[in-house]
Amino acid sequence: MFWRKYRLIKDAGEPFEVKIGGTFAQVDPSQWPDEPDMVIRTGLGTNRKDQRIAMRMQLLGIQREGYDIGLTDKETLFNGAAGIVKDMNIGQPDEYFVDPRNAPPQEEQPDPEIVKAQMQAEAQQAKIAGDQRAAELKLQLQREEAEQKMELARDEAEFEAQLAERKFRFEQEQAEARMMFEAQMAREKARTDAAAQVEISKNRPGGSLAA
Repeated sequence: MFWRKYRLIKDAGEPFEVKIGGTFAQVDPSQWPDEPDMVIRTGLGTNRKDQRIAMRMQLLGIQREGYDIGLTDKETLFNGAAGIVKDMNIGQPDEYFVDPRNAPPQEEQPDPEIVKAQMQAEAQQAKIAGDQRAAELKLQLQREEAEQKMELARDEAEFEAQLAERKFRFEQEQAEARMMFEAQMAREKARTDAAAQVEISKNRPGGSLAA
């Protein structure tokens, strides 16, 4: 029956597109060979198909373990996974997995020693930059502290000068006031003494002694 269908499609079928390896390709049935080299797999019952999927999944797990010790490769793992997708009839394998034959080449890994040396050089540069920054901050703090001390000294000197000037003025004013007070007292005393002398002369028997 398969051969009859194959012959019918080859003789009467129109070109169509199929997805092969992740890309679409044009297929012309008229160009198919008369006797193709293929293997025909007869369909199995649902139970047998489920059993085959389970066996494939179990085999894929064994292949995964074998990959760690070099018994399989990425292509073998992809083929195993692709077989499960096909048996499940859920689409194309490349919809779920990356075919290693179509994957872009991996970038060459750098030499670990070179990477280590680069990291050490970067760490040393970072340390130098950090030390330089710390020194700059320390110098800036010292400069600001010196400026603050100078400003404080200027303020203290200015305050002391103002205080001394105020003290001098106060003492001067006190001296002037004392001198004025003493002069006033002297004048008052002189007037009092003169008045007392006049009174004594008036009361002296025989009259005043004044010539």
